[in-house]
Amino acid sequence: MREPSKFEVKFVGLSVSAEGALGIGAALLVVFGAFMFYRF
Repeated sequence: MREPSKFEVKFVGLSVSAEGALGIGAALLVVFGAFMFYRF
């Protein structure tokens, strides 16, 4: 098993953090939408 290069590590880290940010953003959007929906 070869060592992953710095570029590969950075790329994987970026894709994981981007996915995490998208997931958090989607969750916040859903919560906010539900909050506004139930308020009115």
